[in-house]
Amino acid sequence: MQDHGKRHNRRDVLKALSASGIAIGLAGCTGGGSSGDDSSSDDSSSDDSSGDGSSGSGGEYGFPEFDPENVEFPQPADRLLEHNLHLGTEADFNGWIESDIDEPANGRDVWDPDEADEILEPDTLQFSLGRGEATEQEYIDQLEPMMNNIEKETGLPVEYQLQNSRTAQIEAFRANRLHVGNTGAPILAVNTGRVTPYALPASTNEAGDRLIGYCWWIISHISNTGMQQPEDLEGKLVAHSSETSTSGHQAPSALMQDLFGVEAGEDYEIQFAGSHDAAIRGVGLQDYKASNSAATSFERLARADQIEPSNFRVLYRRVFPSGPMVYKYNLHPDIKQGIRRATFDYDYGEGITQNAIDGANMIELQPEDYKKVYDTILRVQAQLGTTYET
Repeated sequence: MQDHGKRHNRRDVLKALSASGIAIGLAGCTGGGSSGDDSSSDDSSSDDSSGDGSSGSGGEYGFPEFDPENVEFPQPADRLLEHNLHLGTEADFNGWIESDIDEPANGRDVWDPDEADEILEPDTLQFSLGRGEATEQEYIDQLEPMMNNIEKETGLPVEYQLQNSRTAQIEAFRANRLHVGNTGAPILAVNTGRVTPYALPASTNEAGDRLIGYCWWIISHISNTGMQQPEDLEGKLVAHSSETSTSGHQAPSALMQDLFGVEAGEDYEIQFAGSHDAAIRGVGLQDYKASNSAATSFERLARADQIEPSNFRVLYRRVFPSGPMVYKYNLHPDIKQGIRRATFDYDYGEGITQNAIDGANMIELQPEDYKKVYDTILRVQAQLGTTYET
């Protein structure tokens, strides 16, 4: 598999684009269904109920010694939040890349440009990000620095193309009406839209830590000393957030049996709480023995003082990557290299602001990374029986 672009050092290629608020969607926040759209609809909405529960402290419960680079569970939730482990880390990313996965768990691998019927050399590059709340003109204004640099590095004019849905965006990629952008449905985009992921969005906190994606946590109340590992869910009442949530339902339903020998809905009773917030609060109030929840929702509730994180223990953590930047697999190699230079070789500072690119540092991806970085989402969709029209 070749992409003809030079490979930058992964530790050096994070270039700040800005800290803003949009639309690079979290891939896999909701799982497949027959459409294969791994787009986001994890419900992080708040409700008014309290989930404080009784006060707790991790010190009295004899948790394993903590190593943020190699966490042994269970751990008190406040300890994980202190080390930003409600998100993925650079160590998680490196673990993906160093894995020995040879084939994607579902669907096909990225398309090989050497087997393309034609090499695209469009007169104008069409550029699109996922739809957020900004107007089309706001997107154009905010993305102008990047589009200008793509134009500079490729020698081609660049037009911003607003897409009203992920399905419409992927169909535009498939029909060669769109050439570069981001997608919140990378599995469908690779298989059907014939794109190649080339960058993974990341953020950098005040300490300079590089953070990616979001996490599925299995949590229980701190006082539940019999809850040490996911296998201990057997025979218990466990909250799932909603049927459309990846971290709150679809991933546990698809992966628990394979990972831990515990089948959701068979070996433990599922009760849908309606949202991540409600599931988390229910555990805090000890209405449920445990829940499968998005750790970003947990962190938000803790930050808003709506829960006390030291009242919770985390039995398991798994990272889901965010949606990648992509380009058409059969673009001319010189155009691909120009797009990569425009993405990684410039510091955009505050040039791209509100509603443009969230995060938005970029970690460079190569074609062979797709099946490794998105393995969890691929495995979930395989278990769900998702198929793709290529």
